[in-house]
Amino acid sequence: IQQAQRINPSASPLREEPEALVRLCQLVEGMPLSLLLAASWTRTLSCQEIVDRVQRDLDFLQARWPDLPPRHRSLRATLDHSWHLLDATEQQVLRGLAIFRGSFSAEAAQQVIGATPAVLNALAEKMLLGSTAPGRYALHEQLRQYAEEKLRAHPDELDRARRLHIAYYIERARRALDAAARAEAAWTSALEADHENIRAAWQQALASRDDEALEVLTEGLHRYYQSRSRFHEAAALLRHLLAEGGDRLDPRRRIAFQRQLGEAYFKCGQLAQSEHHLRRSLEDLGWPVPRSRGRLVLRLALEVIRQLGHRLRMPDPVSDPSALLEGAWAYERLAQCLFFRSETLSTVYAVCRGINLAERAGPSPVLARHYANMCLGLAIAAQHRLARVYARLTRETVDRITDDEARAWALEVISLYHCGIGEWNEALATADQAIEIARRLGDRRRTEEALVVPALVAHYRGDLEQAAAMWLDLHRQAEARHDPQVQSWCSTGYAEVQLLLGEDEAALHWLARAEALQAGIVDEINAVSCYGGLALVHCRLGRPELALRAAERVAPLLRKAPSAFSMLEGFANLGEACLRLSAAEWAAGSATRRRRVRSLTKDVLQAMRRFAQIFPIGRPRYHWLAGWHAWQRGQPRRARRHWTRGLRAARALGMGYELARLYYELHVHLGETPSDHTPPEVRAFWPLLQSLNTIGRRGTQ
Repeated sequence: IQQAQRINPSASPLREEPEALVRLCQLVEGMPLSLLLAASWTRTLSCQEIVDRVQRDLDFLQARWPDLPPRHRSLRATLDHSWHLLDATEQQVLRGLAIFRGSFSAEAAQQVIGATPAVLNALAEKMLLGSTAPGRYALHEQLRQYAEEKLRAHPDELDRARRLHIAYYIERARRALDAAARAEAAWTSALEADHENIRAAWQQALASRDDEALEVLTEGLHRYYQSRSRFHEAAALLRHLLAEGGDRLDPRRRIAFQRQLGEAYFKCGQLAQSEHHLRRSLEDLGWPVPRSRGRLVLRLALEVIRQLGHRLRMPDPVSDPSALLEGAWAYERLAQCLFFRSETLSTVYAVCRGINLAERAGPSPVLARHYANMCLGLAIAAQHRLARVYARLTRETVDRITDDEARAWALEVISLYHCGIGEWNEALATADQAIEIARRLGDRRRTEEALVVPALVAHYRGDLEQAAAMWLDLHRQAEARHDPQVQSWCSTGYAEVQLLLGEDEAALHWLARAEALQAGIVDEINAVSCYGGLALVHCRLGRPELALRAAERVAPLLRKAPSAFSMLEGFANLGEACLRLSAAEWAAGSATRRRRVRSLTKDVLQAMRRFAQIFPIGRPRYHWLAGWHAWQRGQPRRARRHWTRGLRAARALGMGYELARLYYELHVHLGETPSDHTPPEVRAFWPLLQSLNTIGRRGTQ
């Protein structure tokens, strides 16, 4: 900035182009001469244009100032001067080091280009080589470009360096993968240090059509990106591989990479792309998902029969289970994509098909995941006795496998199951196990997903301040990772807590953020939460048209079977909004709007009833809403019956906020005063409930 303003006093690159300015300083690694030469161009070029040219052309950084010695008027002149001060061995080593990217070890330099420690130390003493850690070195990027030009002038030397560079980092990747297979916690550290060189070796293997090297390096990089939650980079790597060299790969490896690309897209929140690649991998395996509903129903019946047979007698494992496991993995992730789209029939088929394939292969990580999926699927179908069977099978399989990633995921799903049926202690204990494993792995995405369970438990039990703090903390973590899907979940979760606290403006702010994040994410579960919350907050703020518009975004989903217990607040908020819209003060609206509100109210109450039949935690809220609906229709006895049933359910589940709300409505409308034995959480929430403008007061005024 100082040099740019010396040349052009009106220049303000920090204000106008902060990102390009930072990138420029990084490119030249703070080299004062390079910064001086780059600044000389700010009179005619923007910072971004300077960045683009520095990346392409070493000769770009030059100036004609008369007060500079000739060897300082360009970066090339400076480097030429330094080059001629080296002896022949030092020149050979320096140009050979251009094959490396980022930092490299002394061992790598010796094996790839024959550099001795003495020569490396000599180059470091002459400030041509930097030290990043004991035994590790790095070449300045501009100097690396200069040395690469020298290396290209020796084709045989360049070819040999490339071959040895690929061979060395293939071995590094293999060692890391072996360590990962042995569940060694430090396996990622080797790839962390050598990531840039492994990536460079991967690019060279792709360009030279070295398919054997390409497969090993891809697997190593993919595992590394997964472990570091760098899913966008994983997706870019696999997409480029399949586009440029997919037709040359072994068919099994191509199918595996296609499936892994689908998984990477899933973790980026791009569910449509994820589903596309997962379906393609299944088609290549010869096990596609039926397209027509009729064929889907028929195939589902066959898979259910096969699964019942497996429960009576497990099949013997096959000798080569690789294809079965690949199909099971693809179906497992596809089931999650379909789950978020609320495609219940297709989800159940994917789970059944995947679990049957996995059981034929014997105990495996994907089998643990499928058992967990089946447990949750049976809970959604209100088959809680069978769900417990698969919860037990999940835990047994988790104890028999060593794949920590699969163990964490399966335990997370089981914790969600316990949360949906109101078994809070089991949910927290299982979630804690998943969180511990995910943290040990360094898997930030899995850690955040598992932390959603304690946030939901705090929310449903009425620990609203704790829930709000947890949602905000999770949102910050997801934002730092640029994960739109988890950010969207946390935004709606935090907003739902604010609605319970009566903080409508704060809720509106976070719901608007969630709505913006929803763009490009096919997540109907979170869409219910988002638009249900928007319908209620607009109602409370006196905006009936906006409330109705938000409600109608959810309307198409009301007649589908509930597919997740986290939809509770979305459905319930929509129900409250509809009852507010149908209250006396909104009756002045048009006849068309009144009919639409009546239809929406009927649909949402039916949806809440189905939800409560499936998930016990929905019963207090359903009876609260149904009681208000009965009260509005002049049926006080029926209203009292619903509120009393809701009270019993809330007490049994330990849902403090719901318990207080039901006590409050019985008091306001039927004059029933809480006794001295009323739970303390009821009295704690009483002032808050008095301050809220409840449906009942609006409906009776």
